[in-house]
Amino acid sequence: ILQGSQNNNLNIRSVFYHMIADAASSIGIVIAAIIIISTGFVILDPIVSLGISILIIYWAYGILKESTRILLEMAPKGMNIDTISEDLKVNFPEIIELFDAHLWTIIPDMLIYSVHVKLNNDLIEGNQEELISKINDFLSKHHKIIESTIQIMPKDAVEACSI
Repeated sequence: ILQGSQNNNLNIRSVFYHMIADAASSIGIVIAAIIIISTGFVILDPIVSLGISILIIYWAYGILKESTRILLEMAPKGMNIDTISEDLKVNFPEIIELFDAHLWTIIPDMLIYSVHVKLNNDLIEGNQEELISKINDFLSKHHKIIESTIQIMPKDAVEACSI
């Protein structure tokens, strides 16, 4: 936790925030109690409680927001699916067209990509499985996509209508 891993893993970050909130609560309550006993300034108790509550709500909102994105399998923040598709077209001349592309997150560090690909079979060296393997390696190295499904479509295939 002390080496920055709380920034990468949602579970560790949740535990880290929980520990900090517990520590802040304990320290805040003790300090408020000492001041109240010394000065009789009793309004400090709800002020400290409110401050701690606001801190906990702020952290919980961030965790809840990220958890919701994962549970709904939304596209990860900061990644553009069109950029990934263009990158594939530029680096793989065999690709004529990409369509029906989807990108989502299962866990914060696990990106999943699915796409239909039309290929120019005249440009393929070797077989399609080798090309798919190269595309998967490229996606992993350049876009941190660890799981991808690539469906090859014939060059003359008609794209299904989108609903």
